Amino acid sequence: MAAPDRPGFIFPQVLRGSRGLPRRGQRPLPPLLPMTPCDLVLTPTHLRFMGRRFPCAIGRGGLTGAKREGDGATPLGAHRVTGMLYRPDRMAPPADWAVPIRPGDLWSDDPDHADYNLMVRAPYPHSHECLRRADPLYDLVLLTDWNWPRAVRGAGSAIFIHEWRRPGYPTAGCVALRREHLRWIAARVTLAQGLSCPPLSRSHVIRRSPIPRAHAWRQGRWRARNRRSSPSTARSARCAPRSCPAGRNAGSAPRPRAGCTSAP
Repeated sequence: MAAPDRPGFIFPQVLRGSRGLPRRGQRPLPPLLPMTPCDLVLTPTHLRFMGRRFPCAIGRGGLTGAKREGDGATPLGAHRVTGMLYRPDRMAPPADWAVPIRPGDLWSDDPDHADYNLMVRAPYPHSHECLRRADPLYDLVLLTDWNWPRAVRGAGSAIFIHEWRRPGYPTAGCVALRREHLRWIAARVTLAQGLSCPPLSRSHVIRRSPIPRAHAWRQGRWRARNRRSSPSTARSARCAPRSCPAGRNAGSAPRPRAGCTSAP
């Protein structure tokens, strides 16, 4: 399939900073596409679509503007739905443009192969993900255009919208929904439908910049000071057995202070 012909189409060749902003020395990002009320919009607590809110789960690494293969994060930006896959042995076609998942259908996640971030067929000796799973996670899958069709090596692959494992359980970078909600969305979503993943909050965004040495030193001093002053640390130090210096009561065992009990 060809890339949608639309202005401001965001390809992942443009590297993003930790908050979805361009890093120093890089050209500004293209403007995000204007979202419509019918687009899917990710929020801190749910996925919004057609005036309804659906609880969802994102990647275990939170949201990131510098997506890399295997980091477990959901990429920021404005994406598009480019396809739909379903298991014909477990459900009826949710839409007339849905494609059935056949035995042997795989998804390549090997950055060093030419088929990276594309559907392939078995046998495929390179790194891949099986689309026909024993669990119901991939019974219904919405494909997105992240790092597609011109895939950049190592920029992430297989960013889908699929069924979650259980409520609140994070994914490897996809957006996951409840089965009933996913079926409801799949019956109403269209090709090139928008999926917006804006920066949500500091707790949802991965910080990619290294910590300066001075800040790390101050942070280490602060942690050490709090460990010394914490009640649990003070109690453990107070209840620790005394050690006798060499040559003084050398044959006797250390004796704990009064009021403290030692383990047998």
